[in-house]
Amino acid sequence: AITPRTPQGHPLVVVREEPDSLPVAARWAAVVRISAPDLPAAHAARERIRAAVADAGRDPDSVAVLLDVEFLLAVDETTARRELDELGELAPQTLRVVGAPDALVEVIAERAVDGITAVPLAL
Repeated sequence: AITPRTPQGHPLVVVREEPDSLPVAARWAAVVRISAPDLPAAHAARERIRAAVADAGRDPDSVAVLLDVEFLLAVDETTARRELDELGELAPQTLRVVGAPDALVEVIAERAVDGITAVPLAL
């Protein structure tokens, strides 16, 4: 299947820093990346973006809202937390998942947003 190109020729990705970028995202973005401290805040941001897209005369389903998720995965939560402690002070910039892989799966399964951008805390 061939995916049609956006009017810009390439998808416009907006990293939202409300309120300045919300009008740009509403009018032209194909993807909006957000940061949020938890899933309810992420869902609320998604709903605000979708409302702004609709107000701009576009189909809200034409815009994907992706949540940045910082993660550090290990065999279990105890091991992951120990590894995080070894990294030193890292203030969370967005939702953070530290634990076994199923913890990240649970975040994705909540479907508070359209998808995630995985931000590893360690490689």
